[in-house]
Amino acid sequence: KCQIFRLNMAEAKILLKEARKAVDENDFDVAITKCKEVLRVDAKNYMALVLLGMALRGDERAFVAFKKAISLKGSNPLAYQGLAKAYENEGSAESLKASLEVYYKISSFPGCNELSVFKSFHEVALRIDDANARDGIFNNLLDGETDAIKKDKLISLIVGILKTSKNIPGVQSLVLYNKIIGAIEKPDSDFLKKYFDCILNVEGHESALNKFWELQN
Repeated sequence: KCQIFRLNMAEAKILLKEARKAVDENDFDVAITKCKEVLRVDAKNYMALVLLGMALRGDERAFVAFKKAISLKGSNPLAYQGLAKAYENEGSAESLKASLEVYYKISSFPGCNELSVFKSFHEVALRIDDANARDGIFNNLLDGETDAIKKDKLISLIVGILKTSKNIPGVQSLVLYNKIIGAIEKPDSDFLKKYFDCILNVEGHESALNKFWELQN
């Protein structure tokens, strides 16, 4: 006969508390066991899925756990935070780009620590070696942002990244620079230098010179 497992709410709460403590102490095997005990009888337990994803760390199953939690409570940022960190820790170019998109999603949640989220966004962006691919993500984020205040914040964040980046720009980079130049009233000299460097790299000396004289008028 199959054994029937039952947990009452109090027992599940204790197991989740123990799982949280185990994650904090890097005792991941214990955390995984505790989470699975809860999920065995409540497969849709949001916190058990989030903690399981945290405990699984770089394992592919961590992404599955976080995404399932998001499908259950898309308005809760916890699983998004775990997913962003998992992508960041995985470290491939595609995962870093995915991490950028998730971090930006987190910034839209009410009450989020925007400064902390944008700091993570900035750090991940600078780890992407392919500036053209990174700037393609930025273009998509700008095109998808309909809130004017959020768009201004995103532009400020991207400007800071572009001024710090040492990667070789590409076509997507030039598209991005042109969008920003059209959106900000008085770009500073450091940003303009980066802009002209981008034009030189993508379109050549003559285009950069023409744009320089255009901006002086």
